[in-house]
Amino acid sequence: MRFTRRTNTIIMWLLAAGLLLGMIIMFTPALGSIGDLLSGGARGSSKAGLLVNGIPITELEVQRARSGSFFNSVTEGTVAADLEKYAIEILIREEILNQASSGVRVGSGEVRRAVNQFRQSQGVEGRRNDQAYVRLINRAGLTDQTFRFSLQEQIRRQKYQDRLVKDVGVSDEEIASYYEINSGAYSTEERIRARMLVLDDEALALNLMKRIEGGESFQELASEYSLELGSEKGALGAPKGKTEPRPIGRAALVRPVANAAFGLKASGLTGVIKHSNRFHIVSVEEYLPSQSRSLVEVRTELQEDLLELKRAGVAENTLRQLRSNATISFPEESSFSFANPVIASVGSIEIKEAELIYATYGNQQIQQALSPEFAPLIEQLFKPNVLEQLIEQELILQGAGLLGPSFVGTRASVSRDALNFVSRDATVSAKEIDAYYEENLDQFTTPASADVTQITFKTSSDAQSFRLSLLDGGNLDASAEEWSGVAENLGTVFQGDLRAELDHILFSTNAFEGIPNSKLGISDIIALDAEESREFGAVASNAEEDVSSNDQADAQISTELEREADTPVIENELLQGKTIIEPSAFPAGFESLDLSVLVAERTPEARQSLSEVRNQVETAVLSSQTQSLRKAWLDELRIAFSVENHLLAKNEDSLPRARLEGEVPITSNVPESATLADAQAMAVDLVKELRSLVTRDDLTLEESARLEQVHVDLGKVQDEVAIFTGALSTYVVEEGETLSGIALEMYGDSSLWEELLAANNYLLQDQDVLFPGFVLVVPNLQNKSQD
Repeated sequence: MRFTRRTNTIIMWLLAAGLLLGMIIMFTPALGSIGDLLSGGARGSSKAGLLVNGIPITELEVQRARSGSFFNSVTEGTVAADLEKYAIEILIREEILNQASSGVRVGSGEVRRAVNQFRQSQGVEGRRNDQAYVRLINRAGLTDQTFRFSLQEQIRRQKYQDRLVKDVGVSDEEIASYYEINSGAYSTEERIRARMLVLDDEALALNLMKRIEGGESFQELASEYSLELGSEKGALGAPKGKTEPRPIGRAALVRPVANAAFGLKASGLTGVIKHSNRFHIVSVEEYLPSQSRSLVEVRTELQEDLLELKRAGVAENTLRQLRSNATISFPEESSFSFANPVIASVGSIEIKEAELIYATYGNQQIQQALSPEFAPLIEQLFKPNVLEQLIEQELILQGAGLLGPSFVGTRASVSRDALNFVSRDATVSAKEIDAYYEENLDQFTTPASADVTQITFKTSSDAQSFRLSLLDGGNLDASAEEWSGVAENLGTVFQGDLRAELDHILFSTNAFEGIPNSKLGISDIIALDAEESREFGAVASNAEEDVSSNDQADAQISTELEREADTPVIENELLQGKTIIEPSAFPAGFESLDLSVLVAERTPEARQSLSEVRNQVETAVLSSQTQSLRKAWLDELRIAFSVENHLLAKNEDSLPRARLEGEVPITSNVPESATLADAQAMAVDLVKELRSLVTRDDLTLEESARLEQVHVDLGKVQDEVAIFTGALSTYVVEEGETLSGIALEMYGDSSLWEELLAANNYLLQDQDVLFPGFVLVVPNLQNKSQD
């Protein structure tokens, strides 16, 4: 059931005014039930806790507002004090708005219509559902009376807002400026007319690709072979039974297919695209690029959007002004106090503690995660980052006044438009696209992998008999048992996961013979050291070590028998690079080694071509250019305007000591991580140790040396995490830095600090917060946007 325009506007007003959480408190018993307090009953029975423009809010009201589980989720320390101030701030804003709208009359008929609309939207309309309606509002801690009162207050505020914005309009100049900045949002979507083949067999897909390239009809092949749209001859967007394709946008295709098809930027044929065990081929018959629409074409739509933004901006600015002008005092006998000091300034504009607390604890993520364990993160990480965002927003708002266009709307929309304006000249050249692709090939490459079973034998004859059995169609488990083999399923492995010899066989040779009627291949017989074969991941013995004890074996292996990479190989670490053709030719002494055979389905490395990912690459390059322009502008503003962050100055920490000139650089002594999980686990341990050292100022010489070693080791391990995850880089945190500041430097947008937090969530937990020397993984946000 849809709400009326008035109800929707009420919600928009509450959002613009920053009262959404106050509304939640009113309707949710877990956060306290304020609805029954607004009737005034509590004000005559309790002493004043604070005065808002001389009007008291009682201690009982404050206590009830704080009685919900949210405000008691942390009961000690700075965060607990913040939650008390947050509850008081909510009450202050409620009272300010009540006072401002007190002269607005609301009739009983208006309230009755609002109740009926609510009941209809919840499916409890009509007298027969009276009890269901009462149960519904009772679950929110309300009675019919208090519910009606709360609706009356919301309607009153809405009518107050209507009076504020009734004369708001937009000028031709504002419309022209808004169009100049946001014309891209009113452009048509790029589309294609195309046909698609969908198959579940890669060999068939490659075969059909050759046939299409050879001139056969795509339509006829789609009709005969495609698993989808066969009756439409592969025509995308065509009604069922029709065979002519219609224009479609990107959303009509899965992302990899869309990237390849739209990346052509013209008519043409994609390669074979694998996605979810299906293989796609797209024939683009016509590319319809995005086109700008003129101001004349979009004027009506744009004017409506701009008018809504401007009205919301008036509402927001009015509430901010009311809050700024309000006189808040606490009687001497009050149990509460709220000093509300200035914690930052941008030019002549001050940011006070109440604004920071309201912005911090109004954050949905914080509300969901609030707990004693999470409290240190809020105090030392979240609050500093939120303050940096408030500072940056104020900086942008002041800087916007120096730009040419006329910006209107909410603070958030003006900030967005100003950033869009200063980065409007960002462009991308073909050379930059090519360079980005070449420099970031790992992003577009799926590494080789293999699903592997290793079968170990004691004799070469058993191993050879097993091989022949599988090549003759025998069952793996039955054949291994028949020939006394011990099978171990190694699962899916990537290059570097296994010991050197097995890794080399799997990923650096073609020493496998295909098993008939199967995707599996079987290796030649591999000779392994019996002791080391029990411990995968052990470092292989040096190939150059003394092999004099194996003279007899060496004598029987001629270098003339060495084969090319596509020839089956038998190796052991003492005879690396030497090969044997027939198992019967095993030299004396080999029977004391473990003899293994690998059965594997190997998937080779796959790399997307530039044509397949051109749009993704272009977006990444354009994003980088945009961020650079924005960052440069913000850097200029920080010079032009005096910016002070008192909270940052208060929380200054110290860096580990600098290395003395001439000292020998420390190298990492941690082993290579085989998997992402291994690297992250190692990083967790190193961060714990680093934290215990970096926060002390009484380190011994030995502990100081260990501090530097741990820092180097953490840098190495985090570099490995970055490689595993396709991150942009790593970043060493310096004194006084915050995630929002780092996000601004790395991405040109401080609001992306939560992406940094998410990428490092295996480290930033519980008591762990940023400190000098901490090494962050900086995620590639373009990768994320393509997921």
